[in-house]
Amino acid sequence: MKKVLLIHPPVSIPVEPPAGIALLAGALNSRGIAVSVLDLNIEMFQFIANQPVKPVNTREKQADVRKEKLIRSIKDGTAFRNITKYKNAVTQIDIALAAASRQWGKTVTLSNYTDPELSPLKSADLKMALTSFKKDSFFNLYKKSLLDRVAEFNPDAAGISINYLHQALNACSIMGALRQFFPRVKIILGGGLITSWVHRPGWKNPFENYADQLVAGPGEQPLLKFCGLEENNRDFYTPDFEPFPLNDYLSPGFTLPFSASTGCFWSRCRFCSESIEGKQYRQMPPERVHSDIRELITRFRPLAIHFLDNALSPLLLKYFTRHPPGIMWYGYARFTRELTDPHFCRALKKSGCAMLQLGLESGDPFVLEKMHKGNNLEHVSSALKNLKQAGIKTYVYLLFGTPWENGERARRTKEYVSANASNIDFLHVSVFSLPAQSEEAGELETFPFYEGDLPLYLDFRHPLGWGRKKVRRFIDNEFGKEPAIAAILKKTVPFFDAHHAPFL
Repeated sequence: MKKVLLIHPPVSIPVEPPAGIALLAGALNSRGIAVSVLDLNIEMFQFIANQPVKPVNTREKQADVRKEKLIRSIKDGTAFRNITKYKNAVTQIDIALAAASRQWGKTVTLSNYTDPELSPLKSADLKMALTSFKKDSFFNLYKKSLLDRVAEFNPDAAGISINYLHQALNACSIMGALRQFFPRVKIILGGGLITSWVHRPGWKNPFENYADQLVAGPGEQPLLKFCGLEENNRDFYTPDFEPFPLNDYLSPGFTLPFSASTGCFWSRCRFCSESIEGKQYRQMPPERVHSDIRELITRFRPLAIHFLDNALSPLLLKYFTRHPPGIMWYGYARFTRELTDPHFCRALKKSGCAMLQLGLESGDPFVLEKMHKGNNLEHVSSALKNLKQAGIKTYVYLLFGTPWENGERARRTKEYVSANASNIDFLHVSVFSLPAQSEEAGELETFPFYEGDLPLYLDFRHPLGWGRKKVRRFIDNEFGKEPAIAAILKKTVPFFDAHHAPFL
């Protein structure tokens, strides 16, 4: 029987185990495949956090002195008692990481990785990272851990998952080392970033001669096929968190990431990757979701469940009101009619729901219609009020600068949010970027944000003259200064966003 090593490269937010790899481990284990897991991101974070810093200013000196205590305050939950204390803690941890990583010529923070010489948006730079890993001082941070694990486990394949741009260069270093030192090991490359790149127009594979197989989409079936097992696209698998250092992640307890579906049950929003990339929606039966969660709670005793679904279905939410998961949980949902029922919202709260992440995007009916959001603003207001009264936090997403918006329509959003501000706990405000693979990218005059041949998003000439500079000026000078909105924005969670918001 074949053996598979699953690798999570640096750098991603070290808040919870990588859900994709946990699911792959569960799928392979369920079929008798020997699996080993290597979360190099959390290993790298711990190593850098323990390095002495040569501070260049007072801020770095203070952050270095306090970083150990501050990390402890995140893990034991004391930092979450006060938003000001929490913001200070994560900001100083971030400063300490950036200062410590300077000795390797890189910048590592809680949520990013920057190489001053190479860009993950350039195929040529990715190829350079594949071949120059020996010269990369940052790679030496996790080189021994990687090579020792491969030598000890002796896998037939290494599955490497890249979900974010700031993982790409380090993933290339890993592939280069594996190809040189363990040429027998097959390299299977997947993850969200790979999926998006493969669907990008004009895609040319920069990983030839290194990655033996690219996987666009879920990786369970391709890995099972590699292991010589019969594929079954109807199977659902339970993630396995046994191989992960659950006490090392930056959360006030183990947060268990779980997906009850793939794709999106709505899947109509313009510019959403779920519709652009043609992802099929598959919902795990609610009874199976409940039984899997109960099993995982018994095995791993998590503090909370983080549902990763693009949108939790009304079917599943209704099931939870009758069969609660058993602990605190949070995740994405849509503004469906169910949330306009105050009794339903109270039942959700009793089921353990601590927070819902909700995509409002705009407070203008015309913009919502053009985006195909399906949001009725009267229903949204009712849902926000009901959730607030039930004690469920709301994390609301806004998107300014879409092709159908102008200043007048943006101000309608400001007025709508201000009118409903008392029922909104957190806001995530974004400026629209045009997906490179979207249909509209071929219809608008576009410009690159950065140099490189692998951008996921493009700038564009706005058809109504509502360009990015005007949008940002509006957000900074009008939207963000509206008193009721400013009060919400003061609670913005730096670096960790919605991951930590339920605990505040």
